[in-house]
Amino acid sequence: MNEVIGEVVIGLCEFVAEVFAYGNTEQEKKEKEQL
Repeated sequence: MNEVIGEVVIGLCEFVAEVFAYGNTEQEKKEKEQL
């Protein structure tokens, strides 16, 4: 049971990291457009 929870946590961390990285690239695009 603990192994399953560990896999879920790792999956969530990877998902959050992808969303965070995507958000950063979107912000950078907006900043470049303003300049």
